[in-house]
Amino acid sequence: MLVIEGTQDMIIPSSSLDEIKKVIGPQRNKKTKFISLKGADHAMMFQETSDFPYWTSLHPDYIKVMFNWIRKL
Repeated sequence: MLVIEGTQDMIIPSSSLDEIKKVIGPQRNKKTKFISLKGADHAMMFQETSDFPYWTSLHPDYIKVMFNWIRKL
């Protein structure tokens, strides 16, 4: 299982990743990975400081994290 959280997520509480780790952690599969993407929102869009904040893009590490996890399977 791959669990990814965005540090700028305004929908899911920031403590949720720690709570998931507590529940799954002791019995988790060795392939389970927990990732926190700095600056990502709930949709994994990168929320950087900008003069024009109306255009966002996918967090630059999101796809890379997913593909790296899949390759290791």
